[in-house]
Amino acid sequence: MNPSLLWKTPGRKDSFTLRALRFAVLAVGVTFLCLTAVMELGWQQQLIVALLTLGLALWINRSSESHFVTLTLMLLSVYSTVRYGFWRVTSAIAHSRDPGTDLTGLDDFFIWVLLLAEGYAVMVLLARLSADAVGR
Repeated sequence: MNPSLLWKTPGRKDSFTLRALRFAVLAVGVTFLCLTAVMELGWQQQLIVALLTLGLALWINRSSESHFVTLTLMLLSVYSTVRYGFWRVTSAIAHSRDPGTDLTGLDDFFIWVLLLAEGYAVMVLLARLSADAVGR
C-alpha cells in the first residue's frame, strides 16, 4: 500500500500547499476533538463516537508508519481518555447529588478514592505519552 502524502513524515521539501493542508487537518481535528470530548452523550451516541474513533485509528494506522501517524494515534488515545474521564467525573458528581440514592459516607469515600486513582492513572498516561512524543 502506498502511504498517503498527508500522513508521510513531514520534510523540508514539502510544498506550501501540503503543509497548509496538514495544518488545516490538525486544526480542524483538534477543535473537533476538544468540542466533542466534553459533550454529554447517550450510550447510542457514545457507541457511534467510539466506532468512528476506532475506525479512524485503524485507517490512519494502515496509511503510513511515520512519526506523524504515531502522534495522531497518541492524540486519539488522549481524546478517548479525556472523554472517559469527563464521563467518569460527571457521573460521580451526578450520582453523589442524586437525592434518590442511599449513599453513605463510606460509599462516597470509595467513589472519590476510585476517581482519584483513575485521575492518577490518566496523569501517568499523559506523562508517558508526552515523553514518547518528545523523545523521538
